Amino acid sequence: MKAIVVALAGLVPWLVVGCTPNRFLSPEDLLDPERIVSQCPEGTTAGEVELLGSRQEQGRAIVLYRTTCAGADLDDPYQNYDLLGSSIFAWRGWQWQLQGTGSAAWNVDERSRAEAEAGYIDLMGSTTTRSPLHSTIQILFGRIHSPAVAAVEVVLGNGQILRDEGTNDFYAIFIPANQSPQAVRVVGQDNQILRQEKYPQS
Repeated sequence: MKAIVVALAGLVPWLVVGCTPNRFLSPEDLLDPERIVSQCPEGTTAGEVELLGSRQEQGRAIVLYRTTCAGADLDDPYQNYDLLGSSIFAWRGWQWQLQGTGSAAWNVDERSRAEAEAGYIDLMGSTTTRSPLHSTIQILFGRIHSPAVAAVEVVLGNGQILRDEGTNDFYAIFIPANQSPQAVRVVGQDNQILRQEKYPQS
């Protein structure tokens, strides 16, 4: 079974405490641990937050992180989850401003892991619009589950191919403004196409 997860990044106000400017802070520095752990499913307890990494491109940034969400019975895989979260930022007024967050959680069991590896990657699409005065940020991202994956590609409507070879088992591809992504391809070590899907619609 191939699972496609679409995480919609909502509009999230970002408040800077006091008068300290954040123009010298990176997007990773601006992550709020309390906001992250609150994304765990109801009835679970969040573990430590692991920063997977980030991507920056033309005034846009995404930070990916993960944590575990433990249920009351630690031996029951259906009560315990792996959570992948994202925070999307834009460079506004000489500082990074949070535009939205999203997350997806999966049960911790051998079947889920086998399905994830068989699908090679997560497909998580996010579209974030701050206001009509600012451009939309569209991005495809997720985890890479198999060492067979050499790169992830997005094919645009004009024929252009965007490619990310992944870092720390995750990938993220920003879609240029006014471009229409058509397909996602998972490419193997020998340039063989391991998987091809329509671009997930949010």
